[in-house]
Amino acid sequence: APPPEPEAPRTRFVNANGSVRVVLRGPGGDHLPGDVPPGEYTVIAFFGDSPTNAGKVVVAAGKTVNVDCKAMLRLCNIR
Repeated sequence: APPPEPEAPRTRFVNANGSVRVVLRGPGGDHLPGDVPPGEYTVIAFFGDSPTNAGKVVVAAGKTVNVDCKAMLRLCNIR
């Protein structure tokens, strides 16, 4: 039998501010903060119960993305 395919590299996505719930929405569905597959995502922040499109991000293999959301400003800084 051939050797198993190597697992695709995963990346670490970090939500730097715990007071705002954040998900990354991509072609494979929604991902919570933690290890996510590389790709392009829409950052969805929940200020209260309402989801807000906070921007787009490209997650590269082995890189870290920080999302810092300020609930009072209803704004996220993605870097």
